[in-house]
Amino acid sequence: MVDIEAGVLRPGLDVAIANGRISRVAPGEADAPRPDGVPVVEGAGGFLIPGLWDMHGHVLPTAGATPGAWWEPDPEIAFRLLVAHGVTGVRDMWGSLEAAARLARERRARNRPWPRVLTPGGILDGPVPYHPDLIPVGSPDEARAAVDSLAAGGADFIKVYTSLPPDLLGVVVARARERGLAVAGHVPAAVPAAEAARAGMRSFEHLYGVLEGCSSDEPALLADNVAFLDARASGRNTTRGDRSWFRELLGTQDEARCDALLRLLARESTWQVPTLAALDGVFRLRDPRAADDPRLAWVNPKAREFWGPSSYDETRNFADADWELRRRRLDRVRTIVGRMAELGVPLLAGSDFHPTIAFTFPGASLHDELGLLVDAGLSPLQALRAATSEPARFLGAQDSLGAVQPGRLADLVLLDADPLTDVRNTRRIRGVVLGGRWLSRDTLDAWLADVAAAYREPEPAPLAPFAPGAGGRVDVDGIRAGLRLAFLLEPGLVDRRIPEFLVPVRAVDLAGTSPGVDALLRANPQYRDWRVSGLEIVMADRVRSDGGRRDRGARARWWLEARPDLDARRLPGPEDASIRVLLGEWGAATDHEARVDGREFRSGTWSFRIEDLSLRLDFVCAPGGARAPFHGSGPGGAVYWAGTRTPDHYAVERSVGRAARECDLRVSADGLHPLATALERAPVLRGPAFGARLLEGGRVAAALYRVD
Repeated sequence: MVDIEAGVLRPGLDVAIANGRISRVAPGEADAPRPDGVPVVEGAGGFLIPGLWDMHGHVLPTAGATPGAWWEPDPEIAFRLLVAHGVTGVRDMWGSLEAAARLARERRARNRPWPRVLTPGGILDGPVPYHPDLIPVGSPDEARAAVDSLAAGGADFIKVYTSLPPDLLGVVVARARERGLAVAGHVPAAVPAAEAARAGMRSFEHLYGVLEGCSSDEPALLADNVAFLDARASGRNTTRGDRSWFRELLGTQDEARCDALLRLLARESTWQVPTLAALDGVFRLRDPRAADDPRLAWVNPKAREFWGPSSYDETRNFADADWELRRRRLDRVRTIVGRMAELGVPLLAGSDFHPTIAFTFPGASLHDELGLLVDAGLSPLQALRAATSEPARFLGAQDSLGAVQPGRLADLVLLDADPLTDVRNTRRIRGVVLGGRWLSRDTLDAWLADVAAAYREPEPAPLAPFAPGAGGRVDVDGIRAGLRLAFLLEPGLVDRRIPEFLVPVRAVDLAGTSPGVDALLRANPQYRDWRVSGLEIVMADRVRSDGGRRDRGARARWWLEARPDLDARRLPGPEDASIRVLLGEWGAATDHEARVDGREFRSGTWSFRIEDLSLRLDFVCAPGGARAPFHGSGPGGAVYWAGTRTPDHYAVERSVGRAARECDLRVSADGLHPLATALERAPVLRGPAFGARLLEGGRVAAALYRVD
């Protein structure tokens, strides 16, 4: 048995379990009688440790989440992955209270082999929250009411976020204390780390605020953070000069100042959750070997597509200088974590696993985190404590968690090698005990195989909002909203579809129509002859396909822009006549479960196919999209295409005011067809490639959707 408190191995022990708890730990005797009917696990040659806790993960869907959406955690799959990797408890950092209560009821009622889960149920932020799904608070009364509401709903702790005003942090902490809850989360951007610790924040996540607190220029760095948030909240351009900010942050690190801050964190018992696995995972986007990581089999294929340097939110527009600055920041974080261990700052292991965070895996990433903590300077014992006894101490649950002792919960992991010699041995799991239930290696392997099979099997095609093919005429009345996209296609793909009396409109023909188009042509002259195509999707009160009528539906049209061939004189008309060659038209109503309504987009996949051409749009519509939306006006309605392979990911929102719902949009292709091939061959575009306009009430609105 690995004695976590003493840091020694205690051989030759028997551990008895009854009613989900450890009833006895005593020297074993080979000829000792064993009760009839009690299963016996032979642990000879093994190393028994307490069940592991991941103290920063995302296992529950958020409130209002779209069921089955790839960017939301799938709890049942995540639970299997966690337990299969010896993680018997997780501190979920956002999930909804409704989901937590429902899953807890099922766990108890059906004796599900699921880990223990703690969650805040929501996140408190400032009056203009960083993500629209967060809980906005703008006054002391609102802050207290929000804490009361979460506490009444069963929150296990209170989480705060980046935009919370400094004067409200103390209000939140005080009210949470009255309700018996700790406060964890991001150190608010305007609050020095030392002040957050003194105010009573129980844990800092990701070391946010700590690097700034280690800088001799902390006030200026915090002021810049506040200016960034103010600009973001008002919809102004949010280019914050990341490179100069990071250079200032890293170039002003002061070791004496940093030690003073860390000693303060130790005195205040302000726990730190570095989430090194998430920080390190970003760099795997550039590692060609990462594609061979066998753990990718346990990841939703749509999330795997998102984990690419040109599609990942944070890195999509990175230059080499940006990668180097992030690498320097990670190196600095590791140095500080090692110093924290030396100075007695309490540390917790948390991986920040989430489908939208590159190369983070439920369960497996906690083992990455333990290894990274050792790389940062912790001993294997210190790292192991950060996932066992320290979570128990942090949670005030030392009577139940964190050690192999009588009276503690029977959440245990049996290893095949000594973790005190090499912390990577925590991966060598022979079996897991969860609430007194033995789960053998064969059982855990079967779970992992089931998850891989679920993601390996072709996913059923989403119920398309449009009838297959391009059949019949579709009319609509009462248009409420819509999206019109313009994009370019390779000439060889579409010219044969244009009647001989028409001439396709080329990209060069749009020269002078807008600064964005001119920038595109200057930066990418190879696209001057590509053909202009369009796709329009509108939501309406009534949709009629081939004369039939259905209420509340959608219509889509895909066309090529053309003009009369005046030289051929086959079609009289003005030189500036605009003609659309209709490639296809689709329509459906909400009684076919179209993922639209009469006012706004909903999440879903919309596919369009004409013979060998196909186009797919994946909308991820929710307040804030799947990630933080990009704010600011920018060039009118332009879409920046920063990547050489499909699918590419774009964040969509109106540039004037706030959209009722903000969307993330993927423009991609199903399979290897000519359109995908053309995009795959294309070099990185340096200017606008697409445009989008929002339609409202049958007219083109002044505000534009922008896609970056």
